[in-house]
Amino acid sequence: MCIMFRPKCCTLSLLLLSHAVQTGAFLRPLPLFRLAPLPSTSPTRPLFLPRSPLSFTASSAPQEGQAPSVQSSPPSPLYDQQEGGWSYFHSVPRALPGGRTLREDRVSSESGEPFAGEEEGERGRQRRRLVLYGAQGEREGDLVFVESRGKSLHLETLQVKEGDATEGGGEAAAATLSPAHSLILGAMERFLNRGGRIGQVTVGDAGQEGRGLEPLQASATALGFRPIPPEGAPAKDKGQAGRPVLQGGLTDVLPELQALSRDTSASGSALLLNVLGRLEHDAQNFKAASDLYTQALTLQPNSSTIFQNLGAAFASQGEHQLAFASFQRAIDLNSNDRYTYFKLGMMYEQLATGKYKEAAEHALSCYAFYVDGREGGEDTDALTIYGNLLVKRLCPAEAVEVYKRALALEAGLWNVWFNMANAYLKIGEKEDAITALQQTLSLNPNVSAARHLLLSITGAQGGGEGGAAAPVEADPAYVVELFDYYAPTYDQHMKEGLLYTAPRILRQEVRKVLNHTLFTEGAMGPVTPEGSGEALLRALNKSMRILDLGCGTGLCGAWFTDYASRMVGVDLSPKMLSQARKKLVYDEVHEGDLRNWVRQEASQSPPPTYDIIVSADVLQYLGSLEDTFLSTASLLEPRRGLFAFTLEELQADYGQAARDGGRAARGFTLGETGRFLHTKAYVERALAQADLVVETSISYSPRVERGEPVPGFLYVVRRKRDGLV
Repeated sequence: MCIMFRPKCCTLSLLLLSHAVQTGAFLRPLPLFRLAPLPSTSPTRPLFLPRSPLSFTASSAPQEGQAPSVQSSPPSPLYDQQEGGWSYFHSVPRALPGGRTLREDRVSSESGEPFAGEEEGERGRQRRRLVLYGAQGEREGDLVFVESRGKSLHLETLQVKEGDATEGGGEAAAATLSPAHSLILGAMERFLNRGGRIGQVTVGDAGQEGRGLEPLQASATALGFRPIPPEGAPAKDKGQAGRPVLQGGLTDVLPELQALSRDTSASGSALLLNVLGRLEHDAQNFKAASDLYTQALTLQPNSSTIFQNLGAAFASQGEHQLAFASFQRAIDLNSNDRYTYFKLGMMYEQLATGKYKEAAEHALSCYAFYVDGREGGEDTDALTIYGNLLVKRLCPAEAVEVYKRALALEAGLWNVWFNMANAYLKIGEKEDAITALQQTLSLNPNVSAARHLLLSITGAQGGGEGGAAAPVEADPAYVVELFDYYAPTYDQHMKEGLLYTAPRILRQEVRKVLNHTLFTEGAMGPVTPEGSGEALLRALNKSMRILDLGCGTGLCGAWFTDYASRMVGVDLSPKMLSQARKKLVYDEVHEGDLRNWVRQEASQSPPPTYDIIVSADVLQYLGSLEDTFLSTASLLEPRRGLFAFTLEELQADYGQAARDGGRAARGFTLGETGRFLHTKAYVERALAQADLVVETSISYSPRVERGEPVPGFLYVVRRKRDGLV
């Protein structure tokens, strides 16, 4: 089975057709199930993954089943290796219109000055220089900048030939960018292509020397960079020559580059179009971005970087077939660029949230290949994404090792500490999880999820650390953080990863109770056994008002749609509700805490009533249930209204109960999973206080965690009627 996408861009179609004619092979629609990023001798595999980080020329890209060829030697530098304390960095020159080229080098350690970023704790930061050469090989200018592992780009000094700061020079002036703009855009292109954002680009005051200050600031201002307000000015970063004084911003730089692209003297620059495409992509203008990349490819058809960006833009539009073709072309042009595989992995992960389950394994392979390389091994964002997917794929031990790699590079990443704590919990390493959560909170005290999980593991109670009282419900901020994160993959994770069956069993038990109630109590009037099935369907189909408390993505509501004349959903997570709306299950949805929402509804006179209220895997985020049961009872239709819900069971031998300061004696405690556990006796006592009568209750495991069923139970209850039980 495969998806076929029809190209919507005629220009791109012509480009791909031209490539097919030149290479003697036509690009065919790629079957998703066969597109795997692993080395293989199979001739049907369309992508090639290099086995080692070799250096290739574009013309020597390996064919399928053919060993890659290694360059015999790097290209010769255009200037002396030790000139001015700079050494040649073996960079591939960036071709520009008019015969110009951009080359990159970095500070030479042999000059007596250490490489920026090679001091302790500063790995990943390097001072580099971009040099612009004219058509005859003459130097037209250079730009010095400091880049910190894709996190920031700081432009330090700019030097260009006199009179060329803002105007083009030489015979090519009428058809190209000025030298200053070429250098600044060249540095920005490299940074943005690797996942950087324009807001992370700053311009410095050039430190004590002051050289290059005026042309750099003038040129950057012309491109939309704006002064940094004194109160928001960042401190001078270690390794930078001067303090940042200008900063890029999407709303300022994007219009300036759009205006520049309409200038006939700059419209023929693939460099400008590529940078502009990246900014349009960041602005969520995906169609505009893909159009710009396509224009750039008409000017520079052999750019692997532009094809890479084009693939990402198509993936963001859901045009996966065109995205695959673009990524494949990028790899054909530069098999050694592992970042293409990282972007391909991100698309595979996106596909894995849908029907292509095996795509997640392809994503893991792409991520692993990227982070095993030099560049990816220092990319903390990529390592974090890789670790997160390993956790989702139930490989927490492997995820811990990946998170450790990220923290070895940058120990201040609180989000990685928190993610690692979750991974530790999944493999039962509680002490390590506590340490990771404490480190999270020391770096960012506002992470409510870390506070909640730390409390759930340590069992801290009133009179404990900080004198905090034991919680009677999960922190709403924690619940929002948790389910907003899981929303895109929640359904698949619950059904396939945790074997979740609560909605189906709730439907099954509710139907049994309805069947019994409608016939034995004569709710439908006299019926004969022969006509019971037809009568039951008439009574149930599209006849009931249903309320789904904690509706999430609509997993439970979908099992009751055939009963519903009207379906209402309530949930705290906006992203879960966004998923629910797509399913068209609910007539209306409400965002809010279910305790408050139910209380407000019950306070109306008269309150709205429902024939069925369901709550699947929700009440375990509440400790105390008395108030919620009382308010919910007021919303049940008095004669036949049913309330069906699931809970997790607090068993007598649960370790947490012994140390929670007597909280378990009341019938509930906060478990180490961050969810509350309840005893059956407590639940039935709370139901009785709300005048709710148990129709049925069963011991039931709603899910599997760590290979073991989670103990729990399911209840279907109704209001006490006319003093009758």
